[in-house]
Amino acid sequence: MPDRRLPILLLWLAMLLAGLWLLQQRLQLDSDMHFFLPPAATPVQQLVLDELQQGAAARLLIVALQDGDRRQTAALSHQLSARLADEVAFVRVLNRPVELPEEEQQRWFAYRYLLQDPAGAFAAAALHESLQQRLAELASPLAPLVRQTLAEDPSAHFRDWLQGWQTQGTASLQHGVWFDEAGHALLLVHTRASAMALDKQAANLALIRQHLAALSGQAVVHIGGTAAIAVASRDTIRGEARRLSLLASALAALVLLWAWRSPRLWLLAALPLFSAILAGLVTTLLLFGQVHGITLAFGITLLGVVLDYPLHLFSQLRHGQPPAQALTVIWPRLRLGVASTLIGYLAMLGSGFPGLVQLGVFAASGLLAAALVTRLVLPAALPRCWRGNTPARYVLPGGPAWPHSLRYLLLLGIAVLAVSLLLASPRPLWQQELAALSPIPQPLRQQEYELAQALGLAESGRLLVIRAESAEAVLRRSESLRETLHSWQQEGRLRSFEMAAQLLPSAQRQQAYRDALPGASKLRQQLAEAQHGLPFRDGAFEPFLQAVQQSRQLTPLRPEAVQGTLLEARLAPLLFERQGQWWGLVRLHGVPDGRPLAEWAALQADSHYLDLPGEAGAMMAQLQAAVLGWLGWGVALIILLLRWGLGSFRAAWQVMLPVGTALLSTLATLHLLGELLSIFHLVALLLVLGIGLDYSLFFSHPGDPGLRRRTGQALQLCAISSLSVFVILSLSSLPVLQAIGLTVSVGIITSFLFAWLLSATRPDRQRP
Repeated sequence: MPDRRLPILLLWLAMLLAGLWLLQQRLQLDSDMHFFLPPAATPVQQLVLDELQQGAAARLLIVALQDGDRRQTAALSHQLSARLADEVAFVRVLNRPVELPEEEQQRWFAYRYLLQDPAGAFAAAALHESLQQRLAELASPLAPLVRQTLAEDPSAHFRDWLQGWQTQGTASLQHGVWFDEAGHALLLVHTRASAMALDKQAANLALIRQHLAALSGQAVVHIGGTAAIAVASRDTIRGEARRLSLLASALAALVLLWAWRSPRLWLLAALPLFSAILAGLVTTLLLFGQVHGITLAFGITLLGVVLDYPLHLFSQLRHGQPPAQALTVIWPRLRLGVASTLIGYLAMLGSGFPGLVQLGVFAASGLLAAALVTRLVLPAALPRCWRGNTPARYVLPGGPAWPHSLRYLLLLGIAVLAVSLLLASPRPLWQQELAALSPIPQPLRQQEYELAQALGLAESGRLLVIRAESAEAVLRRSESLRETLHSWQQEGRLRSFEMAAQLLPSAQRQQAYRDALPGASKLRQQLAEAQHGLPFRDGAFEPFLQAVQQSRQLTPLRPEAVQGTLLEARLAPLLFERQGQWWGLVRLHGVPDGRPLAEWAALQADSHYLDLPGEAGAMMAQLQAAVLGWLGWGVALIILLLRWGLGSFRAAWQVMLPVGTALLSTLATLHLLGELLSIFHLVALLLVLGIGLDYSLFFSHPGDPGLRRRTGQALQLCAISSLSVFVILSLSSLPVLQAIGLTVSVGIITSFLFAWLLSATRPDRQRP
């Protein structure tokens, strides 16, 4: 027969080079986190996702500066603000309360009596009281501001309207800029990029630090906000993952090198994994046009099972025999294990979550590539006739000499005990708080909260959501809620609230305000009575009389009339259109208990109470349930495949029993250790499923004692090398890495022990 080894190696090498070239030309890792958020099932959930990704609060960066004394720090704040304002990456930079441009001030000043309720304000007694207040203010630091508008607005309507722009933070104004209680000058930077576009946000952070370094080399700076935390989390995970992975890989390599004493086998063992990663990247890139960074990180984790494939092959190499003969020994079981694991990974395709679908494609294509490289490339890369030895050291004996029925009952008892523990435990099983998964330390998260609180940006996660067909309808509905909201304030259900209608009343309400304005003669008479006994000269308020009459002729101000203005920017987070629907957000501050508000909103036709952290947690629970559901379907299909491959349901059951018991025991062990399960644990369980199938299938491998000894050697090497990697990951301080490492470490131990317990007890009728 012609030697096909060289064509196989050349074809593999050509495909390898083609894949590397394609990746070099087109690969860009996506870091937009929305790809791994669950899809919205309802319009309100879609609003939650939009708020997390595009919401005004999510786009804000908070810069805290300290550079010498407060006067020097304030000067640095002004300089940095001026520089950042010129950058196209930023929409707006603020280091003090919002100040309307002169042009906008004049424009909105003309509408002041349509924007604020004039009811009762122009009666003689009310005007007299207002004039007395203005007199007192003329003797205060407010005098310059009062003189500017006194003649035209003695009731201070415009100033009252402007107060609705200010946030309710604890920051104070010193030397013209915001300062927190710790002496940091604060800047708010509104970015154009989505909070989840981490590469762009990382560039924004670098840009801020670059400008700051050019201005002062001594300043202490902290940059906070949703996007800053996300970037810091990603960078922290990358750094620790790289460090721990290098350490774990080095340890696993030493284990294999010690076991084989063959650098050639050690190098060849890496080919299936390398080919799997490359195939996963290329397939994902061709199907999706991009590869997400999380797909790559989790995908490589899921492909950890392919490290076992060359170990099985090399363990069966015999002196004086061709490698193809070793392949015939392991291939039926290996093929069945690959197909079973493949079903588990492909189950993610039915989840409906874009990120999990991409992860399933990456893992499945990589798994197939690794199997083909083990089947075709590794035998071709080995000598035609093997001249070495693969020593079998520290090989476990077969399973304990107990009756078969006792072994099965023991595993069933362990499985029942694990399920009982999970069901009966009073502690929750799942982690629903996304913040708890953050790698950012708690003190730093507390600092983030304090900065947000100083600028009045904290506690924005509780909202009343209004949906209607038009902006006017949203504004009217918001106005109808004011009385209810004021009563909630009096009852202590909330401290304050913000809504768009506070800044821009509905056209209907503006028209009512306009119609309530008194006529010229009546207003002149009331003003004359109000001035009695006060030191204002006659005719001093003629501009006020004229302004009121001009206001009676104004057309109500509508949202489309404020486009391109600072007023529109202030309204945008509270009033917006999405997909033909108009939405209004009423931000609720200081809500001690949201349940009564949620119960009230449930009875309303067009209003919803929304707790953003709670809703995000519910969506994560939906994601977890979907993964569990499709994992269950995957297990059912695996059982059918094993029934076909092994010839009977009994044989399939005997293979799946240790795997299922290991999965349940892993979950119970994690729960006993105080772990709250997250999506990271579930992804790790998929790897445990693949590893468990591998152990169970090969421990049940029939054959002579020599074959079983070599198989035992391979399985021990598989377990030791894999365990060395994931134990190191489990020691990480980062929740993501710790969850994966701990889950797989426990899963490897339980899968190995339970499969060994049933070893040599399962005669089967495996298909050729």
